Amino acid sequence: MSIYCPNCLLLVLTALLYLFVAITAFGVGGGEEHLYPPKYPPLRGGYFPFDNLNDPRLREIAEFAISKYNKIHDQKLVLQKLVHGQFQIVEGTNYKLVISVLNSSKVFSGPINYEIIVFENLWRTIKELKSFVRVQINKT
Repeated sequence: MSIYCPNCLLLVLTALLYLFVAITAFGVGGGEEHLYPPKYPPLRGGYFPFDNLNDPRLREIAEFAISKYNKIHDQKLVLQKLVHGQFQIVEGTNYKLVISVLNSSKVFSGPINYEIIVFENLWRTIKELKSFVRVQINKT
């Protein structure tokens, strides 16, 4: 009588494979730190802050929004600085920026803050100004 059972061996190997996949998928070590919100955004979801507001790409996005706004409203706004910025990954990228601008057509105009949202889809070469709203920034 033989103890070797091919079906039993297949069953044991399948169970070990499932166990291995479960251990590697869920982790066993424990000691990892989980950072929330994640450092790198998921493929889709909420807004995440920019690490570097001095990025020339952000300045280009802000200049694009100001140019569109100036054409529509016959204004002469000029970018002073980027105050705050976030991005959201959708079927492209939504840039939500708070910018400080000066109105060069008014002599005694101080800086004014606006929140802008620009949608950009690079592979379809689309760039749209979605929102350009004046905001107050609380200095607390």
